[in-house]
Parts: sequence; C-alpha cells; structure tokens
Amino acid sequence: MARIVILKIYSSVELAELAHQFLEQNGIQTTVQVDNIGGMNPALNVSLGVKLLIDENDLEKAQELLQIT
Repeated sequence: MARIVILKIYSSVELAELAHQFLEQNGIQTTVQVDNIGGMNPALNVSLGVKLLIDENDLEKAQELLQIT
C-alpha cells in the first residue's frame, strides 16, 4: 500500500485547488486537506495551512510539474 505524503502546504484553498487541478490534468491524483472548522474559520488556513496530499510514488513527478525544490 502506498504512503500518502504532503506535497506542499498552501496559505489558501484556492491556491491548493489550482495545484490539485493542474496535477489531476497531468494524471496525478491528489487530495486537498483543509482544517478550518468546516469553513467557519477560514483564518485557520493561514495558520495551519492547506495541505496538498499525494502518493509518495508520484512525489518526484509532481514536484517537477509544480517546480518545487
């Protein structure tokens, strides 16, 4: 079974969703994880961040696509 890792932590849901959609269009499955009390406290996005999760087997390819070093 593959291990899920954090690809990147974003400060907004919108930025994480853009990266998510771009990677999905390139054949890489991702998940956006947000802990902002169901949208009731969006300020938590900044302090806790919005995580883009990925299968570690796709990590290198995703980093190349997003130009993350």
